Amino acid sequence: MEKETKELEEAVELFEQRWKAEHERSAMGFLKQQGEELKRFFIRKSLFTLAFEWTPENVGKIIELNDALYVFLRKVYDEMLKLKSDFDARIAFGDETYENYTITTRFWYEAPDCSRPDENLMWFQLKNYTDWEPEFSCGPEEVTPFEKAMFDDIAWTKPPFDDPSLSGVHIHYFLYALLNNNDTYCLHDLLRMKAEDFRYEINVSFRGM
Repeated sequence: MEKETKELEEAVELFEQRWKAEHERSAMGFLKQQGEELKRFFIRKSLFTLAFEWTPENVGKIIELNDALYVFLRKVYDEMLKLKSDFDARIAFGDETYENYTITTRFWYEAPDCSRPDENLMWFQLKNYTDWEPEFSCGPEEVTPFEKAMFDDIAWTKPPFDDPSLSGVHIHYFLYALLNNNDTYCLHDLLRMKAEDFRYEINVSFRGM
């Protein structure tokens, strides 16, 4: 426990240094408004991560979410490919309008209403403070294969998914990025998430238009 406490203190200290640096660079003071909330979520995430128990039930829920999201993401990827196929066909017929298209997908989590108002607020803030990066994108050029986009030939069993109980489980990049590219969601949140509560949009833009 002493080691875990020290690790948490070091993590909080590192975040405070990062937060202070970003805060000082903000001429408009935007991060001054947002900083305390981001700091609170980081500390929440650190505490929940240290306290997380890799019980068979918890491991099962994470694997179930990982697998269900894989199916969901494949569906959206295929929708993007269909749109790309339509655009490429138009280009082949000489329609110059579509020569410089870019298709991107964006995902986010829309938690269902909870019985407690403070929980609703927490899920709302988690969504808003998360940087939901585009998961898939393509243009007229060759598109990245789905498996490569999801795994990139790397076993994404890095922290926090490096527990022995997940040995042999292929955690895909989307779940990995959700926890590692943001200081918001944590393992504890994954236990309550459902794949059907994730939302998405497909956006199209044209260079020069």
